[in-house]
Amino acid sequence: MVLGAGGLRRGLASAVLFLVLAVAGWWLSPGDGFSLLYVSGQLVLAAGCVLHVVVRHRLDTVRLEEEVVVVVTRQGETVYAWADVLEVSWQGSTWPYTGSGPVLRLRGGPFDEPGPNAPGRIARLPVFGAAASGRATAALADVCAARGVPYTPKLMELIGTGKRMPRLPGEPRDSRRS
Repeated sequence: MVLGAGGLRRGLASAVLFLVLAVAGWWLSPGDGFSLLYVSGQLVLAAGCVLHVVVRHRLDTVRLEEEVVVVVTRQGETVYAWADVLEVSWQGSTWPYTGSGPVLRLRGGPFDEPGPNAPGRIARLPVFGAAASGRATAALADVCAARGVPYTPKLMELIGTGKRMPRLPGEPRDSRRS
Protein backbone atom coordinates (compact mmCIF):
# COMPACT_ATOMS: atom_id res chain seq x y z
CA MET A 1 0.00 0.00 0.00
CA VAL A 2 1.37 3.41 -0.98
CA LEU A 3 0.10 6.72 0.37
CA GLY A 4 0.97 9.77 -1.71
CA ALA A 5 -0.38 12.93 -3.20
CA GLY A 6 -4.14 13.06 -3.70
CA GLY A 7 -6.64 15.60 -4.92
CA LEU A 8 -3.93 17.71 -6.56
CA ARG A 9 -6.40 19.18 -9.04
CA ARG A 10 -8.53 20.39 -6.14
CA GLY A 11 -5.47 21.86 -4.42
CA LEU A 12 -4.29 23.65 -7.53
CA ALA A 13 -7.82 24.88 -8.23
CA SER A 14 -8.02 26.33 -4.72
CA ALA A 15 -4.67 28.08 -5.22
CA VAL A 16 -5.89 29.60 -8.49
CA LEU A 17 -9.15 30.64 -6.81
CA PHE A 18 -7.21 32.31 -3.99
CA LEU A 19 -5.12 34.22 -6.52
CA VAL A 20 -8.17 35.29 -8.56
CA LEU A 21 -9.95 36.51 -5.43
CA ALA A 22 -6.82 38.35 -4.31
CA VAL A 23 -6.44 40.13 -7.65
CA ALA A 24 -10.15 40.96 -7.76
CA GLY A 25 -10.04 42.29 -4.20
CA TRP A 26 -6.99 44.39 -4.91
CA TRP A 27 -8.45 45.71 -8.16
CA LEU A 28 -11.88 46.48 -6.67
CA SER A 29 -10.57 48.05 -3.46
CA PRO A 30 -10.90 51.82 -3.05
CA GLY A 31 -7.71 53.81 -2.69
CA ASP A 32 -7.66 53.62 1.12
CA GLY A 33 -9.35 50.22 1.57
CA PHE A 34 -6.77 48.68 3.89
CA SER A 35 -8.96 45.78 5.00
CA LEU A 36 -9.63 44.59 1.44
CA LEU A 37 -5.93 44.87 0.60
CA TYR A 38 -5.13 42.92 3.79
CA VAL A 39 -7.54 40.15 2.77
CA SER A 40 -5.99 40.12 -0.71
CA GLY A 41 -2.56 39.69 0.87
CA GLN A 42 -3.80 36.81 2.98
CA LEU A 43 -5.28 35.12 -0.09
CA VAL A 44 -1.98 35.47 -1.95
CA LEU A 45 -0.21 33.96 1.06
CA ALA A 46 -2.65 31.05 1.16
CA ALA A 47 -2.19 30.41 -2.58
CA GLY A 48 1.57 30.48 -2.13
CA CYS A 49 1.41 27.97 0.70
CA VAL A 50 -0.75 25.58 -1.30
CA LEU A 51 1.56 25.84 -4.31
CA HIS A 52 4.61 25.31 -2.08
CA VAL A 53 3.19 22.08 -0.66
CA VAL A 54 2.23 20.80 -4.10
CA VAL A 55 5.61 21.58 -5.64
CA ARG A 56 7.77 20.51 -2.72
CA HIS A 57 5.93 17.39 -1.52
CA ARG A 58 4.16 16.05 -4.63
CA LEU A 59 6.61 13.15 -4.95
CA ASP A 60 6.68 12.24 -1.23
CA THR A 61 5.23 8.82 -0.45
CA VAL A 62 4.64 6.53 2.50
CA ARG A 63 4.91 2.82 1.68
CA LEU A 64 3.14 0.53 4.14
CA GLU A 65 5.03 -2.73 3.61
CA GLU A 66 4.73 -6.07 5.38
CA GLU A 67 7.37 -5.43 8.07
CA VAL A 68 8.12 -1.71 7.82
CA VAL A 69 6.75 1.75 7.07
CA VAL A 70 8.98 3.50 4.52
CA VAL A 71 8.81 7.29 4.16
CA VAL A 72 10.34 8.58 0.91
CA THR A 73 10.99 12.33 0.66
CA ARG A 74 13.47 14.62 -1.07
CA GLN A 75 15.82 14.19 1.89
CA GLY A 76 15.89 10.42 1.50
CA GLU A 77 14.25 7.36 3.00
CA THR A 78 13.27 6.76 6.61
CA VAL A 79 12.19 3.30 7.77
CA TYR A 80 10.05 2.46 10.82
CA ALA A 81 9.47 -1.15 11.84
CA TRP A 82 5.84 -2.15 12.45
CA ALA A 83 7.06 -3.93 15.61
CA ASP A 84 8.02 -0.52 17.05
CA VAL A 85 4.73 1.22 16.17
CA LEU A 86 2.45 1.63 19.22
CA GLU A 87 -0.30 3.76 17.65
CA VAL A 88 -1.16 5.35 14.31
CA SER A 89 -3.26 8.34 13.32
CA TRP A 90 -3.68 10.87 10.51
CA GLN A 91 -3.15 14.60 10.87
CA GLY A 92 -4.90 16.84 8.39
CA SER A 93 -3.65 20.08 6.91
CA THR A 94 -3.28 23.05 9.20
CA TRP A 95 -2.36 26.64 8.51
CA PRO A 96 -0.22 27.31 6.57
CA TYR A 97 -1.33 24.27 4.54
CA THR A 98 1.62 22.12 5.51
CA GLY A 99 0.15 18.93 4.08
CA SER A 100 -1.56 15.95 5.63
CA GLY A 101 0.15 12.79 6.74
CA PRO A 102 0.32 9.75 8.97
CA VAL A 103 1.21 10.17 12.62
CA LEU A 104 3.19 7.44 14.39
CA ARG A 105 3.74 6.80 18.06
CA LEU A 106 6.82 4.59 18.38
CA ARG A 107 8.68 2.76 21.09
CA GLY A 108 11.83 4.58 22.11
CA GLY A 109 13.07 7.16 24.53
CA PRO A 110 10.78 9.76 26.08
CA PHE A 111 12.42 12.57 24.10
CA ASP A 112 12.35 10.88 20.66
CA GLU A 113 10.11 12.39 18.02
CA PRO A 114 8.20 10.48 16.99
CA GLY A 115 8.36 8.54 20.22
CA PRO A 116 6.21 7.15 23.01
CA ASN A 117 5.60 10.55 24.63
CA ALA A 118 5.64 12.63 21.46
CA PRO A 119 3.85 11.13 18.47
CA GLY A 120 4.71 12.95 15.28
CA ARG A 121 3.70 13.31 11.66
CA ILE A 122 6.20 11.33 9.61
CA ALA A 123 5.37 12.81 6.19
CA ARG A 124 3.70 15.83 4.66
CA LEU A 125 1.60 14.66 1.75
CA PRO A 126 -0.33 17.07 -0.48
CA VAL A 127 -3.78 15.56 0.05
CA PHE A 128 -6.59 17.99 -0.80
CA GLY A 129 -10.32 17.46 -0.44
CA ALA A 130 -12.51 15.26 1.73
CA ALA A 131 -12.59 12.39 -0.77
CA ALA A 132 -8.79 12.10 -1.08
CA SER A 133 -8.33 12.48 2.66
CA GLY A 134 -11.03 9.88 3.37
CA ARG A 135 -9.39 7.37 1.00
CA ALA A 136 -5.99 7.89 2.62
CA THR A 137 -7.26 7.55 6.20
CA ALA A 138 -9.38 4.49 5.32
CA ALA A 139 -6.40 2.79 3.67
CA LEU A 140 -4.19 3.59 6.67
CA ALA A 141 -6.81 2.31 9.15
CA ASP A 142 -7.22 -0.92 7.14
CA VAL A 143 -3.47 -1.58 7.11
CA CYS A 144 -3.29 -0.87 10.86
CA ALA A 145 -6.13 -3.31 11.54
CA ALA A 146 -4.34 -5.97 9.51
CA ARG A 147 -1.13 -5.41 11.51
CA GLY A 148 -2.91 -5.28 14.89
CA VAL A 149 -1.79 -1.69 15.56
CA PRO A 150 -4.37 0.66 17.10
CA TYR A 151 -5.58 3.47 14.84
CA THR A 152 -6.82 6.57 16.70
CA PRO A 153 -8.57 9.21 14.59
CA LYS A 154 -7.27 12.75 15.18
CA LEU A 155 -4.72 11.76 17.84
CA MET A 156 -2.73 14.99 17.59
CA GLU A 157 -5.88 17.08 17.98
CA LEU A 158 -6.89 15.07 21.07
CA ILE A 159 -3.47 15.58 22.64
CA GLY A 160 -3.51 19.28 21.70
CA THR A 161 -6.84 19.88 23.42
CA GLY A 162 -5.84 17.96 26.55
CA LYS A 163 -8.56 15.32 26.13
CA ARG A 164 -5.89 12.66 25.74
CA MET A 165 -2.40 12.34 27.15
CA PRO A 166 0.39 11.21 24.82
CA ARG A 167 0.42 7.80 26.51
CA LEU A 168 -1.93 5.01 25.53
CA PRO A 169 -5.01 4.62 27.76
CA GLY A 170 -4.14 2.41 30.73
CA GLU A 171 -0.41 2.82 30.21
CA PRO A 172 1.56 3.64 33.40
CA ARG A 173 2.91 7.18 33.74
CA ASP A 174 6.48 5.90 33.68
CA SER A 175 6.59 3.33 30.88
CA ARG A 176 10.00 2.05 32.04
CA ARG A 177 8.29 0.20 34.92
CA SER A 178 6.38 -2.17 32.63
